[in-house]
Amino acid sequence: VGFRADQIITGTAITMFALGLTGTLYRTIFGASGVALSTPTSGVLPVPGVSAIPVIGPGFFAQPVITYVAMLLAPVLAWWLQRTHSGLALRAIGEYPEAAIAAGIAPRRYQALAVLFAGAMAGLAGATLVLAQAGTFVEGMSAGRGFIAIAIVVLGRWKPLGVAAAALLFGAANSLQVLFQAMGWSGIPYQLFLALPYVLTLLVLAGASGRAASPASLGKRS
Repeated sequence: VGFRADQIITGTAITMFALGLTGTLYRTIFGASGVALSTPTSGVLPVPGVSAIPVIGPGFFAQPVITYVAMLLAPVLAWWLQRTHSGLALRAIGEYPEAAIAAGIAPRRYQALAVLFAGAMAGLAGATLVLAQAGTFVEGMSAGRGFIAIAIVVLGRWKPLGVAAAALLFGAANSLQVLFQAMGWSGIPYQLFLALPYVLTLLVLAGASGRAASPASLGKRS
């Protein structure tokens, strides 16, 4: 924000740096042979009553606490962006920073806080992957999910509830590829199942091109 750098380029650079840094630290601490690292995962917390509903219950109401936080976060953010002064200020900065400055809003401060919040959410997602799902660390274990998140934002049209719905779609695609592999369909290479979420990403980006209007000042140096 301070150097007015392109967020996509800097974000990609930081991602590559973090990938190398975590791999280096892992090998330094646990050895080049890659000693298996394991940690207890947080268990599920079923919601009494609704968790017993077939299909929907286990999928939405028998999850770790962090999943409930994510489910609540989307409507809270949607309300905040639409109904609060600070949320409207952030939207104004994304669309027309000059008008926001004329209204007495400090764009740099809002942009910095937004970037910090986004980074915190990304860190929370990575922690969830380890502490609530895998229970271990493997180099490159996110498998490009962060880049899929960009496609999810495009599909959700930069709106919290739309992004949440798109995330569920991609999550379902990821679960399906695991299910297809478990079913052991003969004659079909398992790599095709692994590619399912990423193929869906490409199809979504191709289909959404020109129809999903991004914030007018997205990626512009202000």
